[in-house]
Amino acid sequence: MKIGEKSAYLFILPAVIGMSFAILAISTYNIYISLTNWGPGHDPHYEFVGLQNYAEIVKGGYTRYFLGVFSWNLLFAALSVGIAFSIGLVLAIILNNPKLKGRAIYRTLLIIPWALPSTITIMAWRGLLGTSWSLYLKEGFQSVWGARMIILLVNVWTAFPFMMCACLGGLQSIPPSVYEAAAIDGASKIRKFWKITLPLLKSVIVPILIFTFAFHFNNFTVVWMLSEGGPPTGVTNAPGGSDIMITYFYRLAFGEGHFYAIAAAFSVILFFILAGLTFINLKITGATKEVVR
Repeated sequence: MKIGEKSAYLFILPAVIGMSFAILAISTYNIYISLTNWGPGHDPHYEFVGLQNYAEIVKGGYTRYFLGVFSWNLLFAALSVGIAFSIGLVLAIILNNPKLKGRAIYRTLLIIPWALPSTITIMAWRGLLGTSWSLYLKEGFQSVWGARMIILLVNVWTAFPFMMCACLGGLQSIPPSVYEAAAIDGASKIRKFWKITLPLLKSVIVPILIFTFAFHFNNFTVVWMLSEGGPPTGVTNAPGGSDIMITYFYRLAFGEGHFYAIAAAFSVILFFILAGLTFINLKITGATKEVVR
């Protein structure tokens, strides 16, 4: 190992130690809380109950809540990534055309939804959906799928510029000579896209898709600021119609019921599920191999 490489490790070591300690301390405390009965009637005087909360989730009334929210959460993240990526890729291909006039202006305008702080963008959308002339959209929050589709719309709006920038950077890294050689061989635009563009973008696309899926899976801000997980069901410990996992855990812990221990147990289970899905995804896509190379 060279001296310069040793210096680099020394510079990042304090940050690594600090972050590792913080993550380990919080995770350990969360696991401990999940093994107690901290909740209604036991706040703040709670006791150690072992795996009772996990048994309640697996065998008790929380099972259908968990499965319902988890399935919607997966669909929400997958649709957010898929739609945002599709829009971003199409716009990137258009902006990558050297014959397009005013490309810099279009890039600037299209990046605004991502450049602005998400809270400002979401508040603007919430105000827009709350005006009298948008009564149809406002009423959409009263139905489960109406609220979900509105949240998905706003989430895609804030997400597609990032996908566009990532795809545009990948497209600009592809040598024009590759397309010229394909044109000489008589390849059509569609064939160039499937045989040249997508394969060469794989090293850029796959890590981004994995990262953005994890981000949208835990996107607390857009769901809570738009609907607070509603419409509500009227049951204290039940999820709202548009709740995803992280907003449901927040509702359990800091809502009317204060089911701290159950929320902590849910988060531990979710961690292992996501860790397993991420590991399988990385193995199937070979994303880690691409990064190493």
